[in-house]
Amino acid sequence: EAISDMTNLQTVAEPREDFGYLDEDRQFNLFKPTEALKIIANPHIYEGLYKQPTEFISYIEHFIPDEQQRTYFLSLLRTKLTTFGYSPVVPYIIGVPGSGKGLIMTILSLIMGADYVAEDVPAHEFLSKFNKAILEDKYFVNLNELAETLTNKSERLQAQGLLKLYSGSEKFQCQGKGTNTYTAPMKAMFILTANHNPLPIEDNDRRVYYIGTPNTFQSSPQCQASKSVSSVISTIKSQTLDIAYWLATDIENLESNDYTTAPHHRGRNKIIFDSLTIIEKMAWALHKKEFRLLVDYLPDADPIFTHVKQGRIYLRDMVDVYGDVGHLDNPEIAIKQIMKRQGFIQRQSTGNDIFYIIPDLESYNYKSPLDDMPVDPNAEDIRI
Repeated sequence: EAISDMTNLQTVAEPREDFGYLDEDRQFNLFKPTEALKIIANPHIYEGLYKQPTEFISYIEHFIPDEQQRTYFLSLLRTKLTTFGYSPVVPYIIGVPGSGKGLIMTILSLIMGADYVAEDVPAHEFLSKFNKAILEDKYFVNLNELAETLTNKSERLQAQGLLKLYSGSEKFQCQGKGTNTYTAPMKAMFILTANHNPLPIEDNDRRVYYIGTPNTFQSSPQCQASKSVSSVISTIKSQTLDIAYWLATDIENLESNDYTTAPHHRGRNKIIFDSLTIIEKMAWALHKKEFRLLVDYLPDADPIFTHVKQGRIYLRDMVDVYGDVGHLDNPEIAIKQIMKRQGFIQRQSTGNDIFYIIPDLESYNYKSPLDDMPVDPNAEDIRI
């Protein structure tokens, strides 16, 4: 009551300051750090109680098997949890359903405090102008399956624009329902998660860091050794304080450049490719000129690369190749739609065959996997 009576008192939530009055009693800090945050800030207070969080370590190594991606992600989180500074890098975690994407957000919520983490934000809330509930005083914001839940191109473009706007500035225009708009500090690190069909991001946007999660949580060694997956999850959550100590002592903060600009890693396009449906794989790889990914994926890529020297790919050949791996009864319509979405123009030959011009395809040195098959030196030539 005393606080509310002081009309000039401003309330803030500042993790770097003590709970209570600030700025000569003109502000009151409402932020109360969790025990985990206290340990990250000063690990010595927990040193005698620490036990290595083996379940969490096993989980994170299985969840993100690529060491470069895992090390960067953990260092990015540690830097955020120790500096609480503006964080423009957006981790984009893409992989199979049930890989454990939700669990990492649960752990972050336990460390940071549930009031300061927005988990699994629905697409319509992210697109809404009323953004106070999901952004103000939030340090982690999870957008899950954002592209999958958006119904049309205009919404996807709006989501792209908002993500770029929010992650690209240290301030944002905050508005709650029934309140005026005001400028607020942007504290959130956006973490995107998706099973497939990721939100298209500009290729030159170095703020987005793609992380591949190719394994299911249930296939992890600790789940295979346990009678119950839920008991493994409970054990990991119970290790929150040990995880905090481990982050503080075993993981290092990032240099300022790596904290504000994501490093490049060669597996980026492979992560995106793996997350797409079969038809999307073909159209996306042709658009991105990732011909090698397509050749390695398809059981027999020969049909669609028959006319490489002409720089074109025929629809009938794409349908033929799809039949080896897909299950749609009439894939032709879907292929036309997705090729159009990728910007390809449908053309017709004099024989009324539909084809697409693929930039740089004529210079691609296509080599059939059959060329690498060993030849039996004792085989006889058969002449017909």
